[in-house]
Amino acid sequence: MITELTLGSATAATLPWAPIGDHGRGEAAPPAVPRGLAVIMGGVGLAPAVHLSNRLRFNASAADAVEVPPEQVDSARQAILSALGDLTEGRVRTAGELQVAVNLLELAPYRDVAAAVEPARVAAEIAEVVGDEQLRAQIQLIQADLLSRQSKAAEAGRLLFATSAWAKNYGIPHVLSRSHYLMSMFYRKVGDLPSALEHALHALESTPLDALPELRAEHQLAVALAFDESGNAEEAAVRYAEVVEVGRRIGHPRLSINALNNMAYVCCEENRPADALPLIAQMTMMAQEYQTPLHSRHHDTAAKVDLMLGAPELALARLQNLIGPAPVDLPVDASSLAQCLLTAAEAQRVMEDLPAAQKTLNRLGVLCDEQQLGALKVQMRLEQAQLYAAGRRYRKAYEEHRAFHAASDQLRSAEREARARILQVTMGAQEARRDSAHFRELSLRDPLTGLRNRRFINDHLADLLERCARLGDVVSVAMFDLDHFKLINDTLSHEVGDTVLVAFSALLTGATVKPAVAARLGGEEFLVILPHTAEAQAGRWTRNTLSTIRTHDWSLIADRLAVTASVGLSTARGTGWSRERLLRVADQNLYAAKHTGRDRFVGPS
Repeated sequence: MITELTLGSATAATLPWAPIGDHGRGEAAPPAVPRGLAVIMGGVGLAPAVHLSNRLRFNASAADAVEVPPEQVDSARQAILSALGDLTEGRVRTAGELQVAVNLLELAPYRDVAAAVEPARVAAEIAEVVGDEQLRAQIQLIQADLLSRQSKAAEAGRLLFATSAWAKNYGIPHVLSRSHYLMSMFYRKVGDLPSALEHALHALESTPLDALPELRAEHQLAVALAFDESGNAEEAAVRYAEVVEVGRRIGHPRLSINALNNMAYVCCEENRPADALPLIAQMTMMAQEYQTPLHSRHHDTAAKVDLMLGAPELALARLQNLIGPAPVDLPVDASSLAQCLLTAAEAQRVMEDLPAAQKTLNRLGVLCDEQQLGALKVQMRLEQAQLYAAGRRYRKAYEEHRAFHAASDQLRSAEREARARILQVTMGAQEARRDSAHFRELSLRDPLTGLRNRRFINDHLADLLERCARLGDVVSVAMFDLDHFKLINDTLSHEVGDTVLVAFSALLTGATVKPAVAARLGGEEFLVILPHTAEAQAGRWTRNTLSTIRTHDWSLIADRLAVTASVGLSTARGTGWSRERLLRVADQNLYAAKHTGRDRFVGPS
């Protein structure tokens, strides 16, 4: 499980913005927002990220001393606690005293959000009294950071953009660097990853040389995360390694451990679990050396490595203290515990202890419902489908797999709408309304293929069936499922599988003529709606389309690759049809096509 700088609570499944928190990589990935959004949202004119990347490397400056011994770990912590106490107990009165306290207060949200809220409020009042504009701006950015960590994304965004505009106008390096840093986190959460990377790089570039090394390390880790999420694993690994070294030098083992954890997770994502082993070993050794316990998310990453290396027993043993009946006193939050339960269920399934795996999944389901962990509940459905298949309950596995894809699409749409709402509430201007409409359109399309998605289909079919009932019209649907698609993913890679899905979508689009509509329901399942099309005509269209799919040159994607599909047809005429009934008949016919040889269609009897 990827760890960001904060050791606080995990990011909520469907937003809200939590800038340097924790997020599981199983969450639905945010869609790429057009690059122009940075200008619309008032972003500073930024140089291309690649140029900054080539010339920027972390200079520890104040951190260039020898490695801090274990007994002096995290010495900044006591200074931060003292500053919080000075603020709340009335010992800060002058601008100079406030500047010292605020510089430390900037680091407090990383350690304890709740403890920083009241000192930030007091600091804001003192800044008003002393009349220092720079201090006021610094404190406003701290308050934006705290609001975001409290899941108050829109309030945080409004405060952030207002303060960023001030920072841009006055060009004070410290305020500008913090502004860029928080803007990077904001853009990550609304899906504009290029802007997130640019702001992260500018935050690091504009960090003053005399900034506290802990604050500079936050900015460095933000760069690593931005490269990671942008798909540049090589550059991310370099940046994470730098953060590991910085953590050692400034006596901040948790920073180093988090970066090592992320490096190990990147190895897992790239299917290099063996390369993750020494990173896990370093992480464990450092925790022991500095007597700082590993967090549950760190144990989860290590367990995933064990699973990938074919050692489910070891993976389960790593997690036992966390998921057992009497968990030990380790740092854990609901989201991380849920990730551990999901990994444990997979390990139990691989070990063929299916009853134990089901019991673990049941517990996970309860936790997800109680804590509203939507993204993890979606992942749980996929593991449930695999568990059904392991128990030879293939029909249940098929149904659960479909439910997983439907839930995944719904979650993705909800996330997009949440991002649109945040943009609209944050800026409240014409540009925001335009972006909201853009995100609304994105919420009706599948992000991989660009086809319409299940949400669009639900509304569109309802309109067409109402027309059938009112005017005696007819509509047919063709439900496609790629044959042996799992084999393509397992033997050729998921990347090849995604390329096949995109190419298949292009073939469907080419075969449909308006008002027909092609959509992706999820996974390898697609639907084409054929308005004003009766059974015979729908059958002819489907037969021709299957031929097009079968004879397409798939070897351009992978050598000797062949792709076919099975199709279930359903036709509604006049009254008495609901969307559910129409799709259920198509699904039943698709199931029949699959079990009578594949590469064929079955229509209404």
